[in-house]
Amino acid sequence: MEYPVNPPDYSIDITNVLLAHECIYAVGEENRVYENGRKVCGLVFALSGKAEYITPHGRFVLDTESIMFLPESVSYIIRCEGDEPFRHFTVNFDMAQCTGGGILPKMLEEGSPVIISTGRRTQYYVMFERISAVWKRKQSGYRVLAKSILYELMYTLVCDIELGMQEEKSFRKVLPAKLFLDESYMEKIDIGELSDMCGLSTTHFRRLFKKLYGTSPLDYQLNMRILKAKDLLFLGEYPVNEVARVVGFEDANYFSRVFKSRVGTPPQSFRQAVN
Repeated sequence: MEYPVNPPDYSIDITNVLLAHECIYAVGEENRVYENGRKVCGLVFALSGKAEYITPHGRFVLDTESIMFLPESVSYIIRCEGDEPFRHFTVNFDMAQCTGGGILPKMLEEGSPVIISTGRRTQYYVMFERISAVWKRKQSGYRVLAKSILYELMYTLVCDIELGMQEEKSFRKVLPAKLFLDESYMEKIDIGELSDMCGLSTTHFRRLFKKLYGTSPLDYQLNMRILKAKDLLFLGEYPVNEVARVVGFEDANYFSRVFKSRVGTPPQSFRQAVN
């Protein structure tokens, strides 16, 4: 995973780690210990189950796909949702100051919980497990070691948040072209027209689209045509030539070659197999 290029710099001062442990809430359990405010910052990493955090800022659901940052000023009630216990790591800490730019100072200023979705679950598990183990053993210098792990955790989280914001901006930029390809996949269009829809240069548009969807815009359109062709062939109401025309292929032979290369079987054989 690539980190953002030249994000705003920032600095944090973690003065003390107060708690790092694994905790379990039973199904249906409600916890009101922070109903009147946390007074300390916190990180929560879900291991199984899910919980709803009811705050003045709204309701936030934490599950195994995400991590939650809790600023010291927030108050909330926790309810264990679903049909299994909410097992999670929690780290509570004091942070004296946060200076500079970027997202973290804004998060602290707003005082609202932040849900961070991440695909790097294993990496986060290792860090949360390490800091919890250090806290549990309480060997000489454990607070120093716990603080160093927490700095690494906070750095990684901020990078993931900044990256997610960049990807969201990229998504919004290419969305007009993506919607057009989804709805008008059968129409002829070139890269220049798609990039113009988004107000981007052709090179920038190509790069953003491939980064988000893992393929080029025209290949994405071709995939959409093949998916629609499979639906029509499944219905069994149209001959192959008509299916090719409906999804945007002028040459039925070319359609058959493309279909076979992507599906693994010719369209006629596909129709016979599913009907």
